Amino acid sequence: MPPVAIQIICDDLEWSAPSALVPKICALYPHLTASQVHFAWTRMSEILWKKDTNQLTSARLLLEECHDIEVLDVTTLDGIEQLCWGMTAIAHQLAGKVVEIALDATSATQTHQ
Repeated sequence: MPPVAIQIICDDLEWSAPSALVPKICALYPHLTASQVHFAWTRMSEILWKKDTNQLTSARLLLEECHDIEVLDVTTLDGIEQLCWGMTAIAHQLAGKVVEIALDATSATQTHQ
């Protein structure tokens, strides 16, 4: 990755997505691919969001930095790990109108088996 391309990514790291950077960088460096720009942006952006090597710990720490997010402690079954949170501003707007909102994601790697 050419130094100027790296600098472009660094300068726009916090407020732009790879899709916005690809045309700019590839116009200057046609030999670079969109995948290379995306990979570089992903690696560089880790300083913004990766708080720990453990994904759940990292996510919890990031959520705890937010002022309008409440991280919930819940009881889980043996062998199950989960992270639950509520968005205060949204919860207040939906109070009395909605019973439950849920999001479910399962890791494809199954690293803890």
